[in-house]
Amino acid sequence: MFDAVEVARWRFGAGTEPEGVDPDEMLPSDRKAWYESETKRRALQVMDRELIPTEEVERVVATAFSAIAQGLRSLPDNIERRTGCSPDIVEAIDLALDAEMEALADKLTELGSLEPATEETN
Repeated sequence: MFDAVEVARWRFGAGTEPEGVDPDEMLPSDRKAWYESETKRRALQVMDRELIPTEEVERVVATAFSAIAQGLRSLPDNIERRTGCSPDIVEAIDLALDAEMEALADKLTELGSLEPATEETN
């Protein structure tokens, strides 16, 4: 098992520049060429679907978690119907599911607030 938030911090916390390349230390003409090549590289990555727009990822994740939540919400009723357990047990299951879904929503909110790390220059 892994912590998705920690994976995101690791993934987006790493520098985005190739090791050893610092455009701020380049001559202006070289810097311009470097930024133009990076712009073209990123456009190609978007076209090849190596990079996916944030809005699309958010929409897909929201759709997936909505389907998961709907399935989880139906569990207490299904358990009660199939097993004939008492309403107290069903209520306990429902409360546990609510707490877990709220914790998951908090984690997703925290994950959504992560921004790629930027280097500070003095």
